[in-house]
Amino acid sequence: MTYATLAVQTQGSGAVRLNDDTITSDLEAVSSPNAGAGSPITVTNSSLEGGIDINCPSSLTVTDNTITSSGRGIESYCNAVGSAVESTVDIANNHVTITAHGGDPAISVAASNLNFTALASNTITAPPESNAVAVDGEVNVSEAMPATPFPWEISGYAVVDVPSGVTLTVKPGAVIKASGGGACPASECSISVEGTLDAAGSVSQPITFTSVNDNTVGGATGSGEPKASEWAGIYLSDSGEIMLDDARISYATDGIDSVSHGKLTIGSSATANKTKFMDNSVALYIAATPAIPGGQSGTNAAIHGVWFDSNGRALDGSSVWNPGFPDPPVPCTYYIPEMEAEGNTYGQGQNPEPFVSASDDTAIELAIAGGADQFPDGWTSDITPWPNSGTPTDTITWQVLACTDDADPQPVVATPFDTG
Repeated sequence: MTYATLAVQTQGSGAVRLNDDTITSDLEAVSSPNAGAGSPITVTNSSLEGGIDINCPSSLTVTDNTITSSGRGIESYCNAVGSAVESTVDIANNHVTITAHGGDPAISVAASNLNFTALASNTITAPPESNAVAVDGEVNVSEAMPATPFPWEISGYAVVDVPSGVTLTVKPGAVIKASGGGACPASECSISVEGTLDAAGSVSQPITFTSVNDNTVGGATGSGEPKASEWAGIYLSDSGEIMLDDARISYATDGIDSVSHGKLTIGSSATANKTKFMDNSVALYIAATPAIPGGQSGTNAAIHGVWFDSNGRALDGSSVWNPGFPDPPVPCTYYIPEMEAEGNTYGQGQNPEPFVSASDDTAIELAIAGGADQFPDGWTSDITPWPNSGTPTDTITWQVLACTDDADPQPVVATPFDTG
C-alpha cells in the first residue's frame, strides 16, 4: 500500500491489526490521535515507510517490524504520567531508522507495564539526538533495565514509577537521561520509588543518571551545555528503598529526594569515590524523623564513599526541628535523627569534609562561643569554611535549635548528618 499522507488512521475505539504488510506514507504509516479504551492496535512483521503515532490505546503491540521515518519511529503517548498511564504496550524486536535531524527520540513509550528488556531488543539507526528510547509509566513487575546502545530518556513531565513490591534493577553501564519535570517530592519527579531501585554499576561500567543535554555519555542527545536543575531527580517514598553504588547523578534539581522512612544506601566506607553526585542544585535531600518505639521506623540512610562535586548543596535535610524550650527539656536525639554520611569527599579537590559558607562559619562560631552545644557532638570539627571567593558549593544544612543532651535546655548547633 502506498499513501501520499496518512496511511492507516483510527478514530475513537477503532482497532487496527496489521501483519506482514508493506506501507509507504509521507507522514505516519499508522496513527490514532484519540485512541482509548477498546482500541487495540497491533502491527507485526511489517515494513513501514512512515512512523507509528498512537494516543493512549487500550493495548499496543508493535513487534518484528522495519520502520523508516523522518520523525519519530514509534510513539505511544498519554495525557498522564507515571502510575496514571493506562496503556498496555509491547514494543520489541523492531528496527527503526530515522532519516532526518528532528531531535525527537526514535521510540517513545507510555505504558502501564514498562518492559525494559523488550524495549532493549529494538535497534535504532538515527542521528545522535534521536538515538534514544523515551519512557513514561509504571514498572508493574520486578525486572531489569539493561545497558543499551542508546540511552533511556525521561522527558518533560514523564515519570518512571516503581511501585511498592516491585524492584527495578538497573544494570551496569545503563545511561538514563532526563529533562523537565516538576519539584520533588511530587508526581512529576523523574523517577519515583515506592518499591526498590537497585542501581549497582561497576568501576568500568558506572550507571549514569544525567541531563539530556549532557553529551559526555550516551551520545549527543542535547545541547552539550547541561546545567543544574535540568531534570527533577529521583524520589524515594516512605515505603521505598534505593541502593546505589558505582553510579553518577548529575544536573538534577534534587539528585535524590527522600522522605522520612525510605531506606537509602549509597556506597560503602570501604571504597571511596565510587559514586558521584555532580552539578546538582541539591545532591541529597532527606527529611529526617526519629524512631518511635512501637511506631514509626525513623530515618534509614547510609551515605558512604561518595564524591560530591560542584553541587549547590551536598547534604540537605530537615528534621522535626524543636520549636522551643519545652519543660521538661527534650533530648536532641528526638528532634534531630542522625544519618550516617562518613567517608565522603567534597568539591573538586575532594576535601574530606563538607563545606559551609564563610558567613555560616561565623554564625556557628558565635553560637558556640555563646554557650551553644553541638549535635552530633563535635560535628563542627568535621566541616570546612568555604576557602574561595564566590558562591560556596557542596555545603551541609544546619540550624541553631533548642534541645538538650543533659538536664538543662540550651541552644544547640545541629545537623541531621553525622559526617565524622
